Amino acid sequence: MSTGKIFTLITGGSQGIGRAMADECASRGQNIIIVALPHPDVETAKTEIEAKYKVEVRTFTIDLSERDAPQRVHEWFTAEGLSINILINNAGYGRSGLYLRHELETYYNMLELNNRAVVGLVYYFLPELRKHAKGYILIMGSAESTLPMPYKAIYTGTKHFLFGYALALKKELEEDHIGVTIITPGPTVTNEDGRKRIKDAGLGGKIVLSMPEGVAKKAINGLLKGRLVVPAGNLIGQLMWLGRHLPHWAKMKLLMATAREFKHH
Repeated sequence: MSTGKIFTLITGGSQGIGRAMADECASRGQNIIIVALPHPDVETAKTEIEAKYKVEVRTFTIDLSERDAPQRVHEWFTAEGLSINILINNAGYGRSGLYLRHELETYYNMLELNNRAVVGLVYYFLPELRKHAKGYILIMGSAESTLPMPYKAIYTGTKHFLFGYALALKKELEEDHIGVTIITPGPTVTNEDGRKRIKDAGLGGKIVLSMPEGVAKKAINGLLKGRLVVPAGNLIGQLMWLGRHLPHWAKMKLLMATAREFKHH
């Protein structure tokens, strides 16, 4: 049975930038669906957002790195009779350090969550987005979406994939009146681990530091304005411009100098 309400679906919407996006969207009167790992923060986010913004929040807990997760999310969504016109693919994670420092399974898991889950969710929810006069897809990229960062090869690779995917998908879906936007934030304080990584990055990390609320506001503003790429954070746009225009040898020398702090992280 349809609820008659239209929702915004946000993956990873209970913590960090995802939670900030849930608050930002709710502050604009949008009802929210949070899809996230099972955790007390999910229910906390639902309670706090409903109380503060007087919107409806629905939740579905699942590990999106599981192969059938996108299908299971869509099956729940369909069974509940829900409707969305905005899909925000925020969930993801990264690891840094020497390539053999992490187990191969960690890298496979990162690929599953950062890339495969996004592709699956867009595939399953695209028919729903087409039902509306205007639909939106937001994809969480990174400042490293165009910067091949040493000691973060897999994470950087997943974000490169999302960058190309978003650009191509936007052109393909223009006739369907569905906008596609990729947000490319720099270092953002989302938890204690993030604070440690930014500290390890030294002065450079602190200069480009952002807070989740600022990233979320820029992301949603850019999405609703139909922007393709939304750099978020101090100097991020300039860094991405340099990444596109510097010769490869110069770019990689600069990135290697920047990435040394990640080597033993």
